[in-house]
Amino acid sequence: MSDNIEVTLVETESDKKKFIDFPYDFYKNNEYWVEPLRFDVKS
Repeated sequence: MSDNIEVTLVETESDKKKFIDFPYDFYKNNEYWVEPLRFDVKS
């Protein structure tokens, strides 16, 4: 099994938003995930 990971530089505000929003979208249906406070994530 081969898993590829792509690392991309966050260069714009749009990139930053996508990066910060990713776990919220990825785990949105996981009842055990505890969201961090968004202002803590952005700091």
